[in-house]
Amino acid sequence: MKLSYSFFISTFLLLATMGMTPKWSLGQEDIRYYRGWDYVNRKPQFEIRRGKPTGVFYRIIFDDKGNMVQWERKDQWIGLNAKQNYRYDEYGNLIRTIWYRQDGSPIWVEFYTPEGLRVQKDWYHSDGSLLTFWKYHYDSKNREIKREIYDSDSQLSAYYQFEYNGASRKKTIKKYNRRGILLQVQTEP
Repeated sequence: MKLSYSFFISTFLLLATMGMTPKWSLGQEDIRYYRGWDYVNRKPQFEIRRGKPTGVFYRIIFDDKGNMVQWERKDQWIGLNAKQNYRYDEYGNLIRTIWYRQDGSPIWVEFYTPEGLRVQKDWYHSDGSLLTFWKYHYDSKNREIKREIYDSDSQLSAYYQFEYNGASRKKTIKKYNRRGILLQVQTEP
């Protein structure tokens, strides 16, 4: 899975055609292109900054391959209030995303296979210590069939199993506790 500039723009255009109004526009006055040098990785970086008179600014940074590597939302009154980093393998496949709190500590980290399937999600306390992590399992059709939830000591605390109908849509979700006792069943239409 690759989050590129073209993906970002096509998503924007799709929302616009559906009648949804984004919080910023693609007007020429809202787009400025910057090109800088990443001294750590010794390669150029691409930036797009978007802003509105409200004082909310969006900053998106792409690497030299066109992959989105960072997304930020800043409010001129309260500072940074959303930040995400994206990491890719050597083939351009998304392998990790990190979401940050306003203070810069991570909220969660997601890990992906080269095919774009999320395999793990780690959640963190505000002090940076691990709160919980989830592991995802898929069938041969890349459908999620099981989600395991672990505590910070790597002990299984609960898990979900997903069953599908012939149309590959989730049909039944079953929640179990750590001992395998069924707690809840939810059926989707």
